[in-house]
Amino acid sequence: MTSNPPTDQPEQRWQQPSFGPEPNWTGSVPPNPAGPPAPAPTPHPVHPSARQVPPASTVETVVGTLAKVVWPVAIVLLITTRMGFVPLVIIAIVANMLLGAIKKNLRQRRYASLPPSYPPPSDDLR
Repeated sequence: MTSNPPTDQPEQRWQQPSFGPEPNWTGSVPPNPAGPPAPAPTPHPVHPSARQVPPASTVETVVGTLAKVVWPVAIVLLITTRMGFVPLVIIAIVANMLLGAIKKNLRQRRYASLPPSYPPPSDDLR
């Protein structure tokens, strides 16, 4: 067992800092009390506005949900029924591939139906 011998100095205790109003300062960047002044924030490049993609349709959402539940359903069927392991895995793989391809096709159609966000470059390079 160890013990710290008493010292003549009182133990330091943490105190809550005051949350009064901030002092007025000038400049675009507040001063850094811990050291040199903080660097100014770097400007971000301005990009043309992005295309607004419409939300997924109901069919696309349902197909995506079915694709996500193929494997849990296959596991439940494996446990609760007398289906063979190999046929069940083959069915799950094929169903997952088909539903994934359908979902990908629907997403591509949704993106393709949007107008271009800016005109394509011309071939005239004078």
